Amino acid sequence: MAETTLPFLKKASELAHMEPLPDDVIEQLDAICKEAGEATPEGRMIGVLIGSVYTRLNNPD
Repeated sequence: MAETTLPFLKKASELAHMEPLPDDVIEQLDAICKEAGEATPEGRMIGVLIGSVYTRLNNPD
């Protein structure tokens, strides 16, 4: 059901969980967030996902 009601979040989640992460993963996630609408609940959830990916990239241990 989430696939149909939150399609941008699904797309962002799949990208954020890729191994290895693309070099421009933050930029791609940001573009998806803008598509979803940054102020929408879906956009905000993607923003949280961006934060977790950023932390993962900068704290590899």
